[in-house]
Amino acid sequence: RIVLELRILHQSLKQTLAEGLPQTSRYMEQCRADEGHLVVFDRRPNRLWSKKIFHRVERWKSHVITVWGM
Repeated sequence: RIVLELRILHQSLKQTLAEGLPQTSRYMEQCRADEGHLVVFDRRPNRLWSKKIFHRVERWKSHVITVWGM
């Protein structure tokens, strides 16, 4: 099973991850998921696409969560 959580970046990436990673982890526990993905949408108009697009792996408790920036 795979969990996919979508978030819009509001204040900062750090704050968005601080809220999104625990929530994704909880969903993974509830669904007994093997994979978790957190997609963060950066809608700031003056932000370059080269800065918006990223991919990294984070850990929250015992879960590995792949974070995608768009």
